[in-house]
Amino acid sequence: MTGGDDRKAPQPRWLSRTMWALDRARFRLSGGRLCLRAAEADHIGTLRLRTLGRRSGQERDAML
Repeated sequence: MTGGDDRKAPQPRWLSRTMWALDRARFRLSGGRLCLRAAEADHIGTLRLRTLGRRSGQERDAML
């Protein structure tokens, strides 16, 4: 690998899903005080998107 190729290997799926679950749990337990960050000049903010299942009617949250 020449030419400064410094790409990182992707993390395992189980690790990503575990981190997402922990992040949602921390958000619920803190009443929304943790995890959400406003966008600023030096970093991107976080948004909680709540959707409603068309058939099931179940609410789902996604942190973006």
